[in-house]
Amino acid sequence: MTNMLKYKELRAFHPGYFVKQIIDDEGVTQDDFAARLGTTPKTLSELVNGKINLSREMAEALSCMLGTSVDMWLNLQKKYIERLAEIEIEKRLDEQQPYLEVIDYHYFVQYAGLKPESSLKEKVLSLCACLKLASLCLLGEEVYMVSYRISSQKMDWKNVICARAWLMFALAKAKANRIVGEVDTDRLASFIPEMRGMTMHGVLQSLPRLEEIFTSCGVTFVYLPMLKDAKISGAVKWASDRQGVTLAINDRFKKEDAFWFTLFHEIKHVLQRSYNRTYVSVDEDDAVMDEQDRENEKDADQFAIDTLISADEYAGFLASGDFSNDAIRNFSASIGIHAGIVSGRLAKEGHVDYKEINHLRNSFSL
Repeated sequence: MTNMLKYKELRAFHPGYFVKQIIDDEGVTQDDFAARLGTTPKTLSELVNGKINLSREMAEALSCMLGTSVDMWLNLQKKYIERLAEIEIEKRLDEQQPYLEVIDYHYFVQYAGLKPESSLKEKVLSLCACLKLASLCLLGEEVYMVSYRISSQKMDWKNVICARAWLMFALAKAKANRIVGEVDTDRLASFIPEMRGMTMHGVLQSLPRLEEIFTSCGVTFVYLPMLKDAKISGAVKWASDRQGVTLAINDRFKKEDAFWFTLFHEIKHVLQRSYNRTYVSVDEDDAVMDEQDRENEKDADQFAIDTLISADEYAGFLASGDFSNDAIRNFSASIGIHAGIVSGRLAKEGHVDYKEINHLRNSFSL
């Protein structure tokens, strides 16, 4: 401990700092001063070195000995404590600055209604309130990804922080509009054919109906634009009381086929009812999963693949060997799905080049 703390432009002077100055000015030893003050050398030493607070009893003794007021000494102690608090606040703000610097604050101005504050303190406080966090530093802790974690070894620190920031924003939005009650997964499964058919109409046109469906099934549906550098496509998280689940999704790839794949992937996680796990859609190499997570992820991927294009129909199309634009359009029409989904899968599997079919894939932005 010290009787004077300095941080940047802030100074905190402990009452012991001034007592030490008086002792030096009077040219006496601390033991002699302690005897005159009616205290022990040890107590005086701890006071002088800022190890103990100034008690009212000690303030009264100093005022009698030195002819000063009790309030003067007590005010010195009060100001010291207040200045210490200011220093701690300043330190915490500085600790959060690296997190603030990698997060696109303008995103939250645009989509969360935050004010375009100019100072570090105002931005940090606004963002913490928006994300429902005591500190932005908490974005660096795994607890906010629960069972399914983003790998800080495989993903840039910036991407990890932004992914968690997007997730916390989505969960905060979900909490404000939470659908409370039993989740009816059977009812949700019954709507899958209808949702699959929506691929023909487009994402933006389908969102209102999707929201109706999810709400009727007890699912809180959140769709948000992607946060810059957040390599995350969607998430599923159950409420702690199991009365409700959040399905969050964004427009990360700006392609409708990617959106629909992610949506059905996340729907499968809802159907899995993995209550104590939070599932986050990131690139496979960027995830850290246990065996159960990995199995559930594979199951969700396969569900999305088979829901959009059945295995038998796809195998028959591959066997034809004709992947021309006309063939893709005709096959897509025959199975009632948008051509962008078929062409996107063909490109992902290496049957065609993305450049050849990109015009078949619809772009969109939330």
